[in-house]
Amino acid sequence: MNALGHLLQLIGGIAFITCIIWLHWRALQDGAIQDALLFLTGISIYWYIFNRWNRAKGPILSIIGASLLTAVGVGLKSNASQAWHKPSPKDLSDEVKR
Repeated sequence: MNALGHLLQLIGGIAFITCIIWLHWRALQDGAIQDALLFLTGISIYWYIFNRWNRAKGPILSIIGASLLTAVGVGLKSNASQAWHKPSPKDLSDEVKR
């Protein structure tokens, strides 16, 4: 289960970065990124998302999906690590008796 969590985190992270690049590439093609300062602050990307939703819908929904996949991987990994570190009742009673 721990390996599955790591794998989902890796796949989700790679997909997230890829979709961010896809969104910026699409905005650059459509001419939304013209000023370097607006690009660095993110204003041009927000403008692109809100004004050209039909073109930005694919990358944005993919970013949300990749984030959910990463969150599932983190959840699986944390559940597996908690189950791994739980002491058995016999070990716990032996520890208390000492």
